[in-house]
Amino acid sequence: MAIEMSGAVIIPLSAMPAQRLQCVLNGQNCTITIKKRGEYCYFSLMCNGNTVTENTICLCGNNLVPYVSQYFNGSIFFIDVNGHYSVPNYREFNTRYRLVYVPFTMDMSNLS
Repeated sequence: MAIEMSGAVIIPLSAMPAQRLQCVLNGQNCTITIKKRGEYCYFSLMCNGNTVTENTICLCGNNLVPYVSQYFNGSIFFIDVNGHYSVPNYREFNTRYRLVYVPFTMDMSNLS
């Protein structure tokens, strides 16, 4: 279950190196997969049965949906609650590193 926060949604993750979860984001049925390979985690997204992105490297502050898609409305990115642009460590998912969904209609300038 995703947690809504003034238009943005925090997507809960487990502190595990590989996971797949299903959630509804702004009416879109999404399947998110995160896998650790080497030093990085990689993000994949399917929306309503369509592949949106596969194996995008996870870095804080970078949109994990790197291009506009006809299948998905919004942006997904990691934030570091310590305010750094760092490489998310799966051991700190949901504590230090949070996965956030923001619909295209929302102003992202005041997220922290």
